[in-house]
Amino acid sequence: MQKNFGAANLFRWCYDLWSEDWQGARECNAAALMFTRGKAPHCSARGELSSADAPRKLESGRRQSPAFVAGGVLTTTDAASAFEATRAAIFFARNPGPLPDGVRRGGRATEVPPMAVEELTERDELREFLVQDRLANAYLLGNLDPSYFQFCRWYGSRDERGEIANLMLVYRGLSLPVVFTSGRGEDLPDFLKACYEVVPERFHFHVLETQMADLNSTFEVGQAEAMIRMGLERRHFEPGVRDERVERLGHRDTAQIMALYEHYPDNFFEPYQLETGLYFGIRDEEGDLVSIAGVHVVSEAHDIAVIGNLVTHSGRRGQGLATACTARLLEELFERVSLVALNVQVENAPAIRMYENFGFRANNRFYEGRWSKAAERAGA
Repeated sequence: MQKNFGAANLFRWCYDLWSEDWQGARECNAAALMFTRGKAPHCSARGELSSADAPRKLESGRRQSPAFVAGGVLTTTDAASAFEATRAAIFFARNPGPLPDGVRRGGRATEVPPMAVEELTERDELREFLVQDRLANAYLLGNLDPSYFQFCRWYGSRDERGEIANLMLVYRGLSLPVVFTSGRGEDLPDFLKACYEVVPERFHFHVLETQMADLNSTFEVGQAEAMIRMGLERRHFEPGVRDERVERLGHRDTAQIMALYEHYPDNFFEPYQLETGLYFGIRDEEGDLVSIAGVHVVSEAHDIAVIGNLVTHSGRRGQGLATACTARLLEELFERVSLVALNVQVENAPAIRMYENFGFRANNRFYEGRWSKAAERAGA
């Protein structure tokens, strides 16, 4: 069932530039968008080219019908900005200029409903969308596994073909919910505004570098950490000599694990994650855990895992403990899946070198941080 979660009205100005020449329509459209962006900086703008004769098609840029329309669309949620955009577009439409022969100008102003956002539940459809970039979407793919899917709420918008264009995952399997975004970026600002009502009161977010500005304009997230998503395929992994100090951790070790993570409040550990059997650690001479490596998600069905919650006591760093724990973890994982991903801070050069030594390579950059409605209201 489709549910419309939009909260704000969108004011839209549309202008049509008609031409009997395809190239002329393209040039008009580009010129109009440049003009209106300059005159109405608070509005988003996009251009569309289509055939005025609906039954006919446009192929390879060749003329297939007697007229073409270059439609420019300016969108804003602010009435004053909409008025400003409309004035700018009308000025352009009426102002004489060197347009190609056969072109005429026209315009129409409308108010349109908010973007339709629907809750998605079909895992096959989600997977088809996410596998377009398995590493960038590693968390989301892993969360399709039944072990995690029960904690997920997926929201999406569709393009004119009915396919997923933008996607948001709200994952509630951690003490602090996590919000992930994915998509082609088209109409992303409108999509994020429409999702405002469904996000938790506070959350941790993972967002692609190219989407950060749009997220910040909608949620005013403020500070965020620049991160790198890295990936390693099984065929590029070469196991080394196993360090016998590394042991598998279980629920009996929960108290010591929590004690070590207390010094690192940004961890994403929950005791139920131990049920994967994929947490490994090293103890000191007194029997206390001093290094841990584990997983965020692992899905054999979707052939992917994301490692994380890697922590070494500050007094025991530089001794190869993290390397030993990670090596054992990767050995076990590559018996189950063929692709492993991880996140690392852009400025954490020692960790990046360690991962590169295992064969990990950078795939994309993204940002992570925290947001709450209470903090946003306080800053308003």
